[in-house]
Amino acid sequence: MVDTENIHKISQMGTGGSLAVITDEADFPHTGLIKALNQMSSGNIVVKTGADFDINQTGGNIIVDAGKILRNGMYHSVNTKTFADTDLSTLDKGYHLLVVADGREVGETVNNLYLRTPTAPNVVADFKLGDTIVAMIEYSSATSAGSRLIQFFTTNKEENGLSIAYASSNVYTEVGSITGDADSIDIVSTITNADINITPNGNGKIVLDGLNWPIADGAANTLLKTDGGAGLSFIAGGTGITIGSDIAVDVSDFMSNGVNNYILTATGTDGFQGETGLQYDNSDLKVVGGLQVGPALQFTITEHNSGDIYLSNTGNDKTIEIAVKNGGGASKRAVFTADTHSDEVILLGVEEIIIVSLSDESTDLATGTGKASFHMPYAMTLSKVKASVNTAPVGATIIVDINENGTTILSTKLSIDASENTSETAASAAVISDTNLADNSLITFDIDQVGGSTKGKGLKVTLYGKRV
Repeated sequence: MVDTENIHKISQMGTGGSLAVITDEADFPHTGLIKALNQMSSGNIVVKTGADFDINQTGGNIIVDAGKILRNGMYHSVNTKTFADTDLSTLDKGYHLLVVADGREVGETVNNLYLRTPTAPNVVADFKLGDTIVAMIEYSSATSAGSRLIQFFTTNKEENGLSIAYASSNVYTEVGSITGDADSIDIVSTITNADINITPNGNGKIVLDGLNWPIADGAANTLLKTDGGAGLSFIAGGTGITIGSDIAVDVSDFMSNGVNNYILTATGTDGFQGETGLQYDNSDLKVVGGLQVGPALQFTITEHNSGDIYLSNTGNDKTIEIAVKNGGGASKRAVFTADTHSDEVILLGVEEIIIVSLSDESTDLATGTGKASFHMPYAMTLSKVKASVNTAPVGATIIVDINENGTTILSTKLSIDASENTSETAASAAVISDTNLADNSLITFDIDQVGGSTKGKGLKVTLYGKRV
């Protein structure tokens, strides 16, 4: 009678159906070793290199470091785990098994560490099917508090290659190997001129990196083609294409007007022609005639009879914009527009500078309103203001206000510090509160404060901005 309960275990010899595993003090050698060897023989091996699975005892706790195991030839990672003193059986001379479970037991997680506890003194705990045994831990009431005896069942197997061989006259002859390194998996034939054959059964396909290769050879002088769905097949040549020792293409079958440097354009679904007006000589692209750009061909570049080049748009009330990115990647734009005071085109978006003198060059400055004024010649977005003098003030700062139609445009007024010739170095920089200067608005300038012992001379104010 077959002992069906003892499958996958090392047991006492017997014919009954009862579970008759070998036991300590009754069967030899030591059952813990035998049980570990049993699992190793099934391909469950603990790989210990460096600090992998190191066991540290802190007070009543047992801390097991992370490591790797081999289960059925496959590497698996195992995380660190801490067992409390209460996780250990208090049986005197109780032998626990520290295992990595495969997750088949109810309530257990795959590749986690667990303790299998003994049922009686001097007995090694039983393992579960699929366990990989890391170590045996002995608890003894005679030992000092917190102390445990540990026996590892590990190997330092760091590589996992495969040797393939055949036997002839009881001689082992290797024919190939499968090995790995840091950047490849190598399948190598070790016998000179030996083939490496991969042959699926029946209609099975060879699938290489997701591509299904044909199960039969194609005809002579055919090529492999993918269908875009991971399927490969053989195809022959087509119109104008001959496949032999080389691939030959007769372009005359689908092209006309072939001239050196002419660029090809389509003349239908399967035809091309060389274009006289569109050429490339490996250095310059040449357009003989006009160039039209845009979905409705709104922008044109043409040559007139005089030889002048015209850049123009074909739609009414449209602009032409030029954009250039600065060092930070922000796009700076300038716009050509016909919406101006005259029939001429102006350029918007570029920096404009207006300089206004608030005094002559030799007279001491004096406070007062309306020291200078003008009407804006166009609308402007103001970005910066600056003041300068040819004689620096001494004893006090010069303070200037700028007004649009009688209202200041500065929340912090423009100033030149004592002994300085420009507002660029002022301790209190000007802050613009109104950046939008309207076309034809009245701009006036006030001097609110001058220097003390030296008033300052030759005051000018510069406005920076762009047309809008």
